[in-house]
Amino acid sequence: MKKIIFNILIICCFSLSVIQTHAVDNLPTCFQHGVGDVDCDEKISLRDFERLRQAEYCDQSTEWTDLNFDGKTNDNDINIWKLSYSQSESNRRNKVLLLIDNNDALQLTMQLSEMQIDVSRVLKKTIEIVPLDNAPMYSPERIRQILVSKCNLDKNGCQDIEGAIFVGDIPYALYDMSYDNDNTAPFQFYYEDLDSTYLIKPNGHYNGYSIQGLHSGPEIYVSWIKPLSIANTKNGQPSLTNIPYITQLKYYFDKHHRYFSDQISTSPFMISMIHCPSALEMVQPMIPIYGKDNVLALSPSDQCDQLESYYPALFSNFEKLPELAYIHTHGNRTDIWSKSKDITGADILQRTGLPLLTFSWGCQNGNFLEYESTSLGLSIINGKDLGLTFIGKLDNTDISEVQDALWFTNSQTDFFILFSQGQTAGEAMFNMMNSYTNRFIQNYSTHPETVKVVNLYKISGPLQRIILGSPFVFSKTARARSF
Repeated sequence: MKKIIFNILIICCFSLSVIQTHAVDNLPTCFQHGVGDVDCDEKISLRDFERLRQAEYCDQSTEWTDLNFDGKTNDNDINIWKLSYSQSESNRRNKVLLLIDNNDALQLTMQLSEMQIDVSRVLKKTIEIVPLDNAPMYSPERIRQILVSKCNLDKNGCQDIEGAIFVGDIPYALYDMSYDNDNTAPFQFYYEDLDSTYLIKPNGHYNGYSIQGLHSGPEIYVSWIKPLSIANTKNGQPSLTNIPYITQLKYYFDKHHRYFSDQISTSPFMISMIHCPSALEMVQPMIPIYGKDNVLALSPSDQCDQLESYYPALFSNFEKLPELAYIHTHGNRTDIWSKSKDITGADILQRTGLPLLTFSWGCQNGNFLEYESTSLGLSIINGKDLGLTFIGKLDNTDISEVQDALWFTNSQTDFFILFSQGQTAGEAMFNMMNSYTNRFIQNYSTHPETVKVVNLYKISGPLQRIILGSPFVFSKTARARSF
């Protein structure tokens, strides 16, 4: 009997050593379909469980069986595999793609694995990593085709994915809209509304819908985890950072992991700063979540655009790591504007703490085009602790403010309604955008008896807002109350 067991152990350990060379050489590919694909066959299966048990029994941990990177293969790795396996089998719609250059993926193996584990454990979502060879050379059309191929599209939207994350330098299409003075920005809906076709101008920029698909509105959400560039801007402005590209990405993913593993905690309050005397008007849905005493309201009492006296209170409360900050004032690609003094990306990077999620309604605050080294939004997600997510406009007028489209100009309240229910930033943005395909509106002032149904995308075109950073953040305070 002892001899038989001894032979099994030899076979077990020998087979592990043979497989190891293949797996380590292709480590990012092993994680592509979720943590736990230890034999790199592009699925999480019982075969992977057998490999893990072999590694544990033989006490021969390898980089591909040590799923939590603690230097050994044991029951902790088995539990991680079980979670990934159950998620891959249960709900395909909970899958989120992560597109990244292959060289970046190799340098971020541990960080990407931690995000997969965290998101699976906390949110029951699966992240599928899609490594791209020389990603900056991809065309936007090719990126879009990857999304379409993973989507499983029908009249109800995507059946197999709920969203996508673009990490690093992923190419993007451009658009400019006539109602916004031809302002140019990344075309977010090109990657979100996957069954529509778009008008193209002679300059190659997109310009609204040509044909809307069977499913009106976006089929997925997209977020961007993007470092600040260390190069000067096109107009010669120096970069706000000299931290290398990959170091910024590692720091971002590390703080994401620290938040999801409860190594860093937010404070259960929010900040609302509005440039006119109405500091709480837009965030009413969040007040019952935190209580009015835990909502810091900053706005001038008598005239608009005098905000600089509130900056000390704003910044000092940033340091307390609030769950949410809403800022409603003028802006551009690099600044939050006030009459005497702006808030710049440099001001943000000086802070030692930032809100978990910052939502800005300033013009172009989310548009990093040609300002990737001084962008306000990129400064927030690449700042110090937290600052995991920024949501902002891509242009001055994110929808056509004519006729019935005016009903949607302050639609950030709709986001807060969903976020207050415990939805993630990605879920809330997606559900908000899709609610605009079939919205009942009523003109109480002139025709209170008339109610009609409006589709924002048919009267305006795409809604131009962007998520920078993680789509997975949520209010723990709201989720505790909602669940």
